[in-house]
Amino acid sequence: MPAVVSTVFLDRMIWFIIRYSLLFDTVNGFFLHSGRDLPISQSLKTVLLFFVICRLASSKYLIIVPLVLCYVISLFIHFSFIIPSGLWGESINHVFKFLSVILYFYYIRHQLKYYADQTLTYIKKAIRTNTFILVGNILIGLLGLGYAQYGDTIGFRGYFYAGNEVSGVLLLLFPFTLYQIGSEDGVFTRKYFFYSFLFLITGVLTVTKTAILGTVLTLVCVPFICPDTGIKKKNKWKFLTVPVVFMLIGFIVYYGITQSEILDRWLTFYDQSGVRSLLSGRDNRVEEYMSHYLQSRPIEIFLGLGGCTTVEMDPFDTLFNYGILGVLFVYVFYFYLFLNARFRKKRYLYAPLAFFCNFLILSVSSFAGHILFSGMAGIFIAIVNGLVFYKTKASR
Repeated sequence: MPAVVSTVFLDRMIWFIIRYSLLFDTVNGFFLHSGRDLPISQSLKTVLLFFVICRLASSKYLIIVPLVLCYVISLFIHFSFIIPSGLWGESINHVFKFLSVILYFYYIRHQLKYYADQTLTYIKKAIRTNTFILVGNILIGLLGLGYAQYGDTIGFRGYFYAGNEVSGVLLLLFPFTLYQIGSEDGVFTRKYFFYSFLFLITGVLTVTKTAILGTVLTLVCVPFICPDTGIKKKNKWKFLTVPVVFMLIGFIVYYGITQSEILDRWLTFYDQSGVRSLLSGRDNRVEEYMSHYLQSRPIEIFLGLGGCTTVEMDPFDTLFNYGILGVLFVYVFYFYLFLNARFRKKRYLYAPLAFFCNFLILSVSSFAGHILFSGMAGIFIAIVNGLVFYKTKASR
């Protein structure tokens, strides 16, 4: 009985922290904005990770824990010889942002196998709450509250301190919410159009290329992957709404960009670098760090240079920080998630959503950083991919 009680307690605490994870990030950012550094969010996410490890210890996925720890220990020993001691902790904390996704994923997979309906309820509540917090943060920027995305006046990100990670969270929460609404109510409903409009406005207000492009792709693609939405039926009146929606999307995006200072910023970069301006100078940093990386010792090429080096392109950040082994570790895992969703698309309700989200985040992370190694987005990556294993009552 004590073991059962402790398990129930751990699960409740885990889902409580997940449900309000973006609220904790908001509070953290608020204090930083006020000049006080209180690591509330980081502390709670450490507790979350500890609870998840405790739960995995009593599951068939126990082997995942020592594998992760062995990799972390090997990196710690390696980094202790090549980088200053002050950067050890930062490097290990950085890699844990990815490794925690693996642990969260197997925890959610375990929960969906043995407590499917209860876990799905937890997930829906968590996504709904965090989506509300995310949208609310962006919208309060209209009142002059929180941080700007660029400089002091361009774009909004509320009280999220890690502005670059906001786009990664958006790429997961928005598709899930629209997919859920579309699956339950249909895509030709007032509720679906309201949330589509709200998400489009939110994406434009962030003024990041990742958020705007990701939101537009979500609005265009999600209706076609929702099951039984009616979009595939030969209903002329419904199809007439499609070009109208596309025109509305185009107008809102165009108006939002032209009314902000972000257009001037983009044009300045374009005048300086041409088409390469789409990478915002990241390609120059890649060339610089690649030269240094290739001149390193074989052990450093294999295990990386550490030090939280970033060019804001996740494949290269992975290579420079964690070497060839790190690239294999990260992308074999995501390749597994991608294929898993691909081959389950016809039999599992959430597999099409996971496939779309994986395509989105892997594509975007190749040109923008802070997605695969995001402390904010990691739990939602795990949730979306864990849902691939959810079976409806009819299929059990």
